[in-house]
Amino acid sequence: MRASPAFTPIGAAVLLAEHLHQTASRPGTAFTVSERSIDGVAAGLSGSAGVHSWQANLRHDRNSQFGSEPVFVKAATRVDLSTSYDINRHLNVYFEALNLTDDVFATRGRFSEQILDVVDTGRSYTLGVHAKF
Repeated sequence: MRASPAFTPIGAAVLLAEHLHQTASRPGTAFTVSERSIDGVAAGLSGSAGVHSWQANLRHDRNSQFGSEPVFVKAATRVDLSTSYDINRHLNVYFEALNLTDDVFATRGRFSEQILDVVDTGRSYTLGVHAKF
């Protein structure tokens, strides 16, 4: 889904919601899971002042791939942040911090001990330089 930004006094803001429904089938093959729905919402804000630029994003997804069986997703908010600085027309430095909230994506079935999926990426930080020759 593509969203057009709204321009605010502090930068460009984007808010979106999406729904995706997928099915899988193959003649002669019985899949344990043959369909899933993904619902997501996201928000972003980016801006710049002189040679400084910045960006912040939030996203939340709900993925139910077990048909009529309930899938519960642990409530979560992931916060990412990035910024960059143009030193001159040939050199740019940037910093990116992903998953600042140290969020863990986890799903469970009907009962709390029925763990379906756990993804723990932890926080990550990137500091880099772009050079143009």
